[in-house]
Amino acid sequence: MKPTLDEISAGVIAAFPKLSAPEQRASLAAYRLLAKGRPIIAEQISAACGVAQDAVTEMLGRWHGVERERDGAVVGFWGLTLSATRHRFRIEGRELHTWCGWDTLFLPPLLGVPAEVESRCPVSGQRIDLRVGPAGVETVRPEAVVLSFLVPRESEIERSVIESFCCHVHFFASRQDADQWVSRRPETFVLSVEEAWQVGIRRNAAQFGQLATRELNASRAAS
Repeated sequence: MKPTLDEISAGVIAAFPKLSAPEQRASLAAYRLLAKGRPIIAEQISAACGVAQDAVTEMLGRWHGVERERDGAVVGFWGLTLSATRHRFRIEGRELHTWCGWDTLFLPPLLGVPAEVESRCPVSGQRIDLRVGPAGVETVRPEAVVLSFLVPRESEIERSVIESFCCHVHFFASRQDADQWVSRRPETFVLSVEEAWQVGIRRNAAQFGQLATRELNASRAAS
């Protein structure tokens, strides 16, 4: 049986790290610096958010949702990545990628800018396009697009968020395609784009507190 939206949101919130105020500022800075399309280092994050460099270095070493190059520079951070994936994520002319379909929905409210999303249905191969703004999903093509989803477990997320969660979360061109895919994968289920957006907003609010609320309110006022 598919969990309720409250149950899904609670499970997602419980699985992802709880952030202190300095960690919230550092995380948001990391996202926004990485969105410029280049690898980032602790010194840059520190300068952008006002958290001591040693503290930022410790955070990056402790967090498990960090993708690095051989020299230690960060190229992926909790869903946003410079590495190619099936989920293209264009911001202000820069082509980035995300680890899963859901990442494309919760990231624009944190980044404060709209994103053009391009993905492919794993079943039909059909191209899927979305425009996701900071205050909501603006366009979806085809209109029948849905997502597969899984309520993550904290222990598995800590082991590998990509292998335990992201590999289960994709866009599908139709409900029929999604139902076919999830029927072979226990514990997965189907969400509408709006439902997945709502889960993302709740996750942002729980993890980033007033920072997330401030960004969302600013985006809605500007729209």
